Order: sequence, then structure tokens, then C-alpha cells
Amino acid sequence: VSIWDQYLLNSGLMSHLRESYNVYYSETKSLDEDMNGMNSNVNDYNSLINSIVNFTTSQRPAWEPKATNSDRKTEAQCILAIGLLDYYMREKRIERSLKQALEISLFLLEGWISNEWRAEDGSIIAINPDTNKPVTEGDISVDVYTINNVIRNPYSKKHNWLITRKLVNKFDLFSKYPEFESEILNQSKELLLTDLNKLSKTYTNSSSDEENIYLYTFYHDKRPSLLSGRYTEFLTDGTVLFDSPLPYSKVPLFRISQSEQIETSHGWSFSKNILSLQIILDKIWNALTKNNVAFGVQNLVGEKGSGITVSDISEGLRYLEVERGTKPPEPLNLLRSSPESYNFTDKISQKMQSLANVSD
Repeated sequence: VSIWDQYLLNSGLMSHLRESYNVYYSETKSLDEDMNGMNSNVNDYNSLINSIVNFTTSQRPAWEPKATNSDRKTEAQCILAIGLLDYYMREKRIERSLKQALEISLFLLEGWISNEWRAEDGSIIAINPDTNKPVTEGDISVDVYTINNVIRNPYSKKHNWLITRKLVNKFDLFSKYPEFESEILNQSKELLLTDLNKLSKTYTNSSSDEENIYLYTFYHDKRPSLLSGRYTEFLTDGTVLFDSPLPYSKVPLFRISQSEQIETSHGWSFSKNILSLQIILDKIWNALTKNNVAFGVQNLVGEKGSGITVSDISEGLRYLEVERGTKPPEPLNLLRSSPESYNFTDKISQKMQSLANVSD
């Protein structure tokens, strides 16, 4: 786990991910303190990525299960399968998770989604007479992961094993593994990650979190060297909560990525091409905004001793009288910005659309 975290830092990949995250969610502070933190970001970056996501997912999948037999029972099962697939996509939010994984893949290079069976999920069907605890019917559980929370061998293209990392409620975890009460409930805060693998600069330290701890899940696929595969859940300090052969035919982790980045273990996205343009665009708009905010109130300049008399006409309109022969006051124009600056912002936006293959 630490090798993957260090790889992200040392390779500069984590720096890129954080920058992309902060720009995408406009978590950047671009203007000076004297502007009270006002931010004039025109976030084409977010808009373009969302346009692609919405266009890609606008049409819901139409399921068409195929029967291997022609008997009436099999045909009825196909009809039931359509209903089940629609139910899980809609009610269990699998469709929403897939859309989220796609969005993540576009600005964070990869989006991962897991699809597992959880015995502790679903409706309660009975009470265990030995433990006096509810027995649930089990259900599908879907989780979405970012690239930094799917640990792998950073120097291998083929992933025979993967480890996922996620925050879980330690009391829920204790109810699942009561035999590890002290290990779970007394997890040292020092073992929680600080900002080593965090993307958001506004959430930098987990040590103040009293309820959540990190749960790691290790998956190893079935291979000649490990015929049964492996499935292990463990904590940050190495405490193994569960260990068994892989209960699935293959590792239930699936990656969404625009393409592969050759000679690396991770994917690539067009967003790497337009991120720098968005940063430039923010700087230009912030400079223009700062100028307009600072000098938006009109100032007058005139000769000393001009003897100006001011009269209010109506609703803030004023009439200024000056003594005959004296020079009237002139506006002090500090507001003017170069037209080339506004034209340049348009060119940057057009270039971002071109690189993203998105048209107006």
C-alpha cells in the first residue's frame, strides 16, 4: 500500500490529480486577500467533462436477455431478468454509480467500480437464535473508487492482484466482525492517512474523524500459482478480519478509462490536455475581474480650487457647476482592459472545446 502511495507522489501523478480535482470543483483561491476570497473562475473544464458524461449516458441501456431454450419457463425468466436489471440499475443506483465512475475517469484518469455480494445487506429475514442478531437476505453492493484508492503494482501493466481502500463506519464493521472488537474500535488515529492520498485540499486530515476507519480489501485472481485466488479484508495496522479463497469467478473490480498510458500501470484522459488551458483561463478572468472590481467606481480629477458645486437631480444623478474660466473635472479612467485579453479568453475556450471534441 505504501509503495503505491509513494509512487503517486514521486511520479508527480498525485500532484496532477490534486490539481485536476481542485480545478474541476473550483477549489482554487485565485484572487488576493483584499478581494475577500472572491473567485471568478469560468469553469469550462467542468462544463466540457459534464457535457461528455451527459451525452454518453443520456440514453439508458435497453436490456435484451436471450434464452438458451425455447420453453415457456425460460422465456418467463428472460422477462423477469429485464425487470431485475432495471430495478437494480434504478433503485440500487447502479446506473448512478456507473455515471459517477465515468465522470471520475475523465478528470482523474481512471474510475473504478466494484460489484460484490454482501451477506449483511438486504432485508432482515430472521433472527439468529444463537447470536440473537438479525439475518439478512444479502444483496448486491456497488462501490466507486478513484485511482489513488485502487492499490496495485505500479510497475506492472497486468494486474493479478488489486487492493481497494475506503472509509467505513467502525461500529458497522464491528457488528460484522465482533470477534475483533478491540482491534476495530481502538484503531489508532495515527494510523489514519493524513493528506498523503487526499485529493481535496479542504479535507486534509482524517485524525479528527471519530467514527470512520480505513478498510482494505485484497483481491487476487485465480491463476496456476494460486488456483483458488484470494479475498482478504484487513485494517491499516495489518489486522486481518477475513481471509478466504476468491468467492467470485474473477475479481469483481472494473476500470473505466479513456485509454491506456503506454508503459504505465494507469489510464489516460484528454483532460490532461485541457487542464493547463483552464488554469490560464482562470488567471486571465481573475485579472480582468480584479481590475473591474477595484476600479468599477468612477473617479473624477480636476484642478485644485476649481470651486465645484454639486447638486442632486434625482436618483443619484448629479449636476456639477464650476466657476467660469476654470477647467471642469475629467473622469479618471482606470477601468479599461485590453480587448485582446477578452479575445484571448474566447480563443482558449474554443481550443478547449476542440481538444475535447465538443462543439457548441
